[in-house]
Amino acid sequence: MKILHVSLGLPPFRTGGLNRYCLDLMREQKVQGENVALLYPGEFALGGNTKIKQTANIEFQVFRIVNPLPLALTSGISDPIRYMKPCKNPEAYQRFLLENRPDIIHVHSFQGIHKEFFEIAQKLKIKMVFTTHDYYPFCPCCVLLQRNGTVCSGPKDDKCALCNQGRGFSEAKEYIMQSRLYEKLKYNCIVQKIRSWQVKQMEQERFETDMIDESLSESKKQQYGRLRQYYLDILRCMNKIHANSITAQNIYQKFSPNSNYCQLGITHAGIEQKEHILDKNMLRFGYVGGPKRYKGLEVLLKAISIIEDKNITNYELWLYGADYHEYKSKNPHIHNGGTYTQEIENIVWSSFDILIVPSQCYETFGFVVTEAIAHGVSVICSDLVGAKQFLSEKDIFKHDSAEDLANCMLKSHAVPQVSQDMISMERHTLQIKKVLYSVC
Repeated sequence: MKILHVSLGLPPFRTGGLNRYCLDLMREQKVQGENVALLYPGEFALGGNTKIKQTANIEFQVFRIVNPLPLALTSGISDPIRYMKPCKNPEAYQRFLLENRPDIIHVHSFQGIHKEFFEIAQKLKIKMVFTTHDYYPFCPCCVLLQRNGTVCSGPKDDKCALCNQGRGFSEAKEYIMQSRLYEKLKYNCIVQKIRSWQVKQMEQERFETDMIDESLSESKKQQYGRLRQYYLDILRCMNKIHANSITAQNIYQKFSPNSNYCQLGITHAGIEQKEHILDKNMLRFGYVGGPKRYKGLEVLLKAISIIEDKNITNYELWLYGADYHEYKSKNPHIHNGGTYTQEIENIVWSSFDILIVPSQCYETFGFVVTEAIAHGVSVICSDLVGAKQFLSEKDIFKHDSAEDLANCMLKSHAVPQVSQDMISMERHTLQIKKVLYSVC
């Protein structure tokens, strides 16, 4: 089978679970004898005409779209019109599909791809499957979280307009961040410092409500309705939606009830079952994630304060995923694990016995849950995490209650049973093969 994957790009330039999963899946599909290729949105060039160019890669055929649509990533969209511009020359997509003739297209993200690509694929009777890595088709910020930090019950034109006000990238910044030069310089130490500062600024602004101008024009509000319809039109081109959790399927079905769904958890390469040595004298908690508010670190720290108020001091909290030295200086029980590489993952997982996943937004899945289980680490997660389906009820807390989390942290927690279907990339790829063949 000839499979064309559509994603945001390849690591290390494009990071995150979506891109890692896509790469791991492609590699395993290749091992299993499939013919795989990748298409992703590339840079902007003079003229504005869309072109598709092959990119040098020793593993697969990789193609990039020159003059795609802009990428919002998870930053929101302040100008919806730019994100649904018609393709100037859709024949570029038709020529590409006719020349490469994929049997099926596996879509991991709609970002940066013109609607015309999917419409042409549909006209050419090429089947398409979409995997739900986030909620971008109906939330420009991807996470279904309102400006005040509460969970969004569902998108509406006025709500989306207010939520995205002042957010997103400028046209100039989009041009830079999707450039080939930025791809080379992204991990330069100076560029990294600038990026880190900007992320903090954007995170502060994400939840600021005092600067919101609620007198937005009706035309501006309607633009968000049009953008949502744009992505729903693409979603309806899909022959099947692969929901990576029950949570994700339930949410997608609210907005596209007539689509054809299947539910299958996901994994990535390198997860192996490990033996874990429990520290019986110390409560050792761990957090693996970024500092963004919707990841829930604030709720976790409040829960720690509640635990201390109960005069419990035989605990430690390891924070991984960013530089958390500021918390270490405030509380000697908190350790700054910082960022880490795959090479030292085993050391990370052996440093704590209970992983806390306190997400304040809907997570379609949550790779970190299955990683923890495979390493013999117990897991406590919020009721918004898709991978909660692998846990018992007592391991799940109400996402907005630090008290509930604190109580949960003080209970005993068994490690869920590990199945190879849960963690094996080889088995998962065979299951995905069945999904793809079911629509061909």
